[in-house]
Amino acid sequence: MIHTDLLKTSFIHADMNFSINKRSGQYSKHNRYHHLKLTYRMVKKAFDGLESLQYIKVTRKGYFDRKIQEGSPTKYTSTKKLREIFKTFEPRLLKEIKPDLDAETILLRNTIEGRKLLVDYDDTSETNS
Repeated sequence: MIHTDLLKTSFIHADMNFSINKRSGQYSKHNRYHHLKLTYRMVKKAFDGLESLQYIKVTRKGYFDRKIQEGSPTKYTSTKKLREIFKTFEPRLLKEIKPDLDAETILLRNTIEGRKLLVDYDDTSETNS
C-alpha cells in the first residue's frame, strides 16, 4: 500500500500525492472496504516511521469533523531523500508489483442523514455492471 505508492513517485512522477486515512475507525468499520490483514496500528506505525526518517512528507493534513461526521484523508508524497534511494532500484521492479485482484473495485456510497457513507451491497449482475 504505502510502499507501492512511494515506488510510483520514483518511477512515474516525483510530485504525485497519495491519500491515507489516519482515522482508526476506517480500518474496522466496513469489512467489505478494508484490507483484512492491515490494522490501524500497523499503518500508523509505518507511516509515522517513514515520516520521522524524512522519507515522506505530508502535503495536506487530513481532518475529521465529528459534528458533521465528514472529513478528508491526509495527502503525502515521497521526499527527495527516498527517491534517491529508489533510483538505485531496477525500473522493472514496478512491473513486478501486481495489483490486488481481490480488492473491492465498486465503492457504493449513499447519502444517509445528510452524510455520504459507504454502504454494503449484494454482488449481483446489476451491481457489477
